[in-house]
Amino acid sequence: MGVASGRAEFGPRALGNRSLLADPRGAEIKDKVNAIKRRQQFRPFAPVILEELAHEYFDMPTGWPTSRYMQTVAYCRQPDLYPAIIHADRTSRVQTVPADGSGIRQLLEAWFEWTGCPMLLNTSLNIRGQPMVNDRADADRFETLYGVRVCS
Repeated sequence: MGVASGRAEFGPRALGNRSLLADPRGAEIKDKVNAIKRRQQFRPFAPVILEELAHEYFDMPTGWPTSRYMQTVAYCRQPDLYPAIIHADRTSRVQTVPADGSGIRQLLEAWFEWTGCPMLLNTSLNIRGQPMVNDRADADRFETLYGVRVCS
């Protein structure tokens, strides 16, 4: 599922306003998302997780209580359960989301309530070499070309 809502983001990371999101638990998910994004199959993806649960799922470094901008690499405590967000060395570039009422927070809370999984695979809502999805017209084009529903 794609998300294109709120203000557009600037920088090297998808932080929830322009994101392609997926269930991190399926072994085939990473390959499917890499195929959609037209990337090499070895390329990893990052998890976005409810901030208060991050330490239960990842060995977050001492002194890093949060990682709101995907700047912390941590070992996953249960890599076999979350293969879509694990690198070859069992680490993930973790993004934590505080209880701030943001759209990505609300989505994570609903996902957690529905599935018991507090995280999603998160990557930028674009295709390699293409600009980010920015408005409804971009979202409609993305849906048509890549078969991914984009909510705005």
